Amino acid sequence: MEKFCLFISIAMLCVACNSNSPTKAYQGVWEPIEGHYGDPIVEFGDTVGWFWYSTFYNEVVISSNKMVATSSHVTKQYEYHYQMLRDDVIELERTFLGDSSRPDYVVETRMYFDEDNNLIIENFSAGDLFNNYPPRYFPVKMKKK
Repeated sequence: MEKFCLFISIAMLCVACNSNSPTKAYQGVWEPIEGHYGDPIVEFGDTVGWFWYSTFYNEVVISSNKMVATSSHVTKQYEYHYQMLRDDVIELERTFLGDSSRPDYVVETRMYFDEDNNLIIENFSAGDLFNNYPPRYFPVKMKKK
């Protein structure tokens, strides 16, 4: 009987710890929303335009330690690993790059909710990956599906 009670206590503790996870609020399926962010950027050649949040990803699925973003341009998924460092700050690893020697492979960046409860992840969305080294990444603004 004591072993059974110990098992139940441990199981309840695991459930309680999981519900208090610091990443719990971020978990789920997210949809990028329209809107521009920051200053105009150079996209291709001399063309200047705004970076739109929803032009690169259809959705982002966030679990307790991983994010999988599905591209809207090609049928491709971009996988990120992340961990909370402190309030609103995460360590974000771009596993889709596959090269840990790159300076942009792991970055410390902000992940937070705005006043409308939209999730914003800075330095997330693939920007100019080919013309700059290190590549430029842009924020993504998302609403929960």
